[in-house]
Amino acid sequence: MVRITSMNLGAKASISLRRFIAILISLTMILSISGCGPKEASNTPEDIEPITIEREPESESLQTANKATTIALKHYIHARLATEAYMSLDPSTMTMGELAQMADDVLLAWENAEALSASAEELTNRAVKVLETASINKSNNELNANSVLKRIIRLSKSSGSIAYAAGT
Repeated sequence: MVRITSMNLGAKASISLRRFIAILISLTMILSISGCGPKEASNTPEDIEPITIEREPESESLQTANKATTIALKHYIHARLATEAYMSLDPSTMTMGELAQMADDVLLAWENAEALSASAEELTNRAVKVLETASINKSNNELNANSVLKRIIRLSKSSGSIAYAAGT
């Protein structure tokens, strides 16, 4: 009988341990769910300050290239949509003439998109050349300014008055 009572004590202990673990897991789940609940908004629209970014205006050639690229992209999208519409048609509901007309329209849309894309690429290449030329001219102007500065330094060494004025 002693053995039976020890088994009963072990079974009772394991049942109470199981209940304790179940309660502990339940509390953990409840606390984790309540932590994910709705929160009050801490920032109101009045608290947020807008960010202002200032940049140099784009050159005219770059603006033209951007507009050409935008137009080419719009025509590409139009060609894609026309192709998707053509591919989703049920040919049994249309005549051969209607199908041929739609196929011609899709082909024309792709030809326009390709031509505009090539023109936009050419305009972009020209804009890059214009910007590079402007950059080279700017660096040449900086080189000219540096040479003028070097001349002033040479004169200051020879006369001393400019160096004295710069030192005070």
